[in-house]
Amino acid sequence: MALVSTFCGQYTGYVAIVLASYLVVVRTLRYRRLQRLDANREFKFSEKPGLTPAQAQRILRVSLQYDIPWITTMAVRFALFKTYGIPTIAGVLNKTEQLTKRETSGKRYMDTSLLINSWVFCPIYGPGSGAACPANSADIDPRNALAVARTNWLHGRYPSISNDDLLYTLSLFILEPARWSQEYDWRGFSELERQALVVFWVEIGCRLGIKGIPSTYEDILAWSEDYERDNMVPSKPNKVLAARTVELLLYRVPEVLKPLGRIVVSCLMGDRLRNAVCVPPPPPLLQKFVKGALRARGFVIRHFALPRLMPFCYLEAQATFVPGEGTAALPRLQTIMHDNEPWYYPESTGGWKLLEIIMVKLGLATPTQLPGSHFQSKGYRMEELGPTTFDKVGHEKVMQMAEAMQGAPIVGPFSMALNASDPVRCPMSIRSW
Repeated sequence: MALVSTFCGQYTGYVAIVLASYLVVVRTLRYRRLQRLDANREFKFSEKPGLTPAQAQRILRVSLQYDIPWITTMAVRFALFKTYGIPTIAGVLNKTEQLTKRETSGKRYMDTSLLINSWVFCPIYGPGSGAACPANSADIDPRNALAVARTNWLHGRYPSISNDDLLYTLSLFILEPARWSQEYDWRGFSELERQALVVFWVEIGCRLGIKGIPSTYEDILAWSEDYERDNMVPSKPNKVLAARTVELLLYRVPEVLKPLGRIVVSCLMGDRLRNAVCVPPPPPLLQKFVKGALRARGFVIRHFALPRLMPFCYLEAQATFVPGEGTAALPRLQTIMHDNEPWYYPESTGGWKLLEIIMVKLGLATPTQLPGSHFQSKGYRMEELGPTTFDKVGHEKVMQMAEAMQGAPIVGPFSMALNASDPVRCPMSIRSW
């Protein structure tokens, strides 16, 4: 004890200096990206009539890929979940059976994730974007345009989808990330970032054919709240859809803990949404604990964690293609991460394969849960995403819509005209724009 007391007495001052220095470094570096963003003259409102969608997309990279990526990802997932509290939206989705059947819900979840991430993280080009296309068409990453075009083609198969339902969904992509980050993370969106949210998503909404989109954050919030108050009511389709989606959200949670996981998910719903999807209210103490834990995480990150060095993204910055099957097959893309079922994820090799074998032997996984042909491990094509009943159709139309949207032809591995002898040249990476 005497030795410990002597050590503490001699080095307490040094430890305090090191700790204080670390906290200063954290404080300095944590806000560095945001400060640089605010200081960028290109985005100054006083010097330009307004942001372009391309500028807005670049601004959002700071929050969505570096500063607060986890909470904004959770917010978008809950934004989609929130739409299931609207009977007209839940009714259409239930009729497709893509989210309510176990054999199709995982693919539907992954396809939706790939489409939305392509909207957000792949550069936006074409009329209305404010960004000029590169002179060489081979340097264009067309995933943004292809994802919007494929979504439009799929929505066209369901004429019962109303404009207001689409507008409500779009409004949540703006409102929920801003709300969640402000409430739970180490910082919320700045005024510039909030404006960028509106500018970017309004352009995406226009490309999706949505009419009557409000032009300011305040107007979008008011419209969304009015619509929700009038339309978010209980229904059986709401309950069925929400229950299956919760199972997807809890895919990695051990079976014994899933009942607790369902209660935790309900803690993050508002009273109106809980009522609409027929979920009982959680214990008030648990609700306070869950929200308090998220806020504690934000506090720790703000004061004690160094900023992220590498960007977070569900997509590869530089699209990497793998050969298609057969001599006439087109090259395909594979996923680099998955939250539940490993759709389009490459089969494991080497040490990872050995680990999978061990997990199966120990009963921690089954072969049907691992990457393989049953999850289309050979990859996907942007123009094929969607229900399996549509994966072979609409490709030419999607290409035409995407080319008109980005104002340039789609060439190289993303096109459908690639010959087997053509080099698979990837376009410029996401990080280069």
